[in-house]
Amino acid sequence: MTPFTEILLTFGTQRPKEENEGLNEEETKFINGLNIIANAKDFINKYCKKYGVECVAAAEHNDEKTKHWQILFSNYDFTKHACIRRDMKNMAIYGREMQDMGADALSGIAVRGVVGSKAVHKTLKQMHETELSYKSEQALKKDITSSFEEYVGKVFDEKKSFTGKIHYEISKEGMEEFIKTISKDIYDLTKQNITIIKDTDLQNKIDELEKQLADKSEVLARKNELELENELLHKEVLELKELNKTFEDKDIVLAQKEEINGLKESLKQKDVAIRGYKSQILNSKEIMNQSKADKEELTRLKGVEAKKIEVEEEKEELEKEIKTYKELAAKQQKEVEELGQAMEANESLKNENQSLAYENKKLKDENTTLKVFKEKVVTFFKSVASTIPNVRDFINSHLPEIKNEIFGKKDSSLEM
Repeated sequence: MTPFTEILLTFGTQRPKEENEGLNEEETKFINGLNIIANAKDFINKYCKKYGVECVAAAEHNDEKTKHWQILFSNYDFTKHACIRRDMKNMAIYGREMQDMGADALSGIAVRGVVGSKAVHKTLKQMHETELSYKSEQALKKDITSSFEEYVGKVFDEKKSFTGKIHYEISKEGMEEFIKTISKDIYDLTKQNITIIKDTDLQNKIDELEKQLADKSEVLARKNELELENELLHKEVLELKELNKTFEDKDIVLAQKEEINGLKESLKQKDVAIRGYKSQILNSKEIMNQSKADKEELTRLKGVEAKKIEVEEEKEELEKEIKTYKELAAKQQKEVEELGQAMEANESLKNENQSLAYENKKLKDENTTLKVFKEKVVTFFKSVASTIPNVRDFINSHLPEIKNEIFGKKDSSLEM
């Protein structure tokens, strides 16, 4: 898997051309005069939306014979949060989609390639090599023609027939020399091109071998990744067993046991499949198809586990909230009861205070009345005690508490 995907938007023409012939000067000027910035942006936006990726860089290059766009996209699907991997079958589908999207974005300017064509797209380097090869071939043809015409003029004799038509003749000895000389000239002119053609073919073979090695490496890496995911899945099943013990609903527990049995069977099947992978590693297409199916199964199982964990977490959160609300309600009920009791006690104290205030006022009034009465009694006895001796004796015997007020402390002491 590569971290980025590079896409080149290049242009050609539908004009019938010779093999390896490139664009002429008029076609080059026409393509370089096009303004395709808006079309390129439209292509980038559609690509990002379709595959869930982001555009890392995009640039229009005008340093070659014709302008072209170089675009880099991330190879990570941000909507699915997963790296993008494509096998050979998906790469073929991906290539067709690229042609359709390019033709749609550049509608009115360019047309799509022929559907079902076996033509192979070339890189910019290959395009330049083809163009140079074509120019070299044309120059070679021109040199051969020029040399041939020059030599023919030397060895052929011009003759005029009875009808007035001109034709050329050559002797038998001259023909042998002519063939020998022409063969040598053609060989000398083509000698330098033989190396170029051989090197190009060799490089194409090297590129094809490198591509095959990259595909094999990706298959092996995918196999190792599947084995690691299988081990992780074993651990996840054990964790699911522990989680199942916490469920109180019998039906849910039974359903989970059935699902665990299904997971066990699935794991057994995956073990068999992995052992099969080891014996079938050379068959890359079958391995990649099986890898895709295993990945989808692993994704489904991970979704089941994630759903269970989510349900369990929600259940725990709800239980915590219910417990918290119950404790809060009990606390509030207790506070309400205590507040009611306090209000009742407060009301009772209020009534008692009012009663005590009334009694206090009543006692104060009685005390005032008694004090006034006492003062009157003391005044009365003061007025009669000095004249009536029996009154003094009566006071001393029966009213000792007011004796001092009637007679005074000094008189009381003398009396004693």
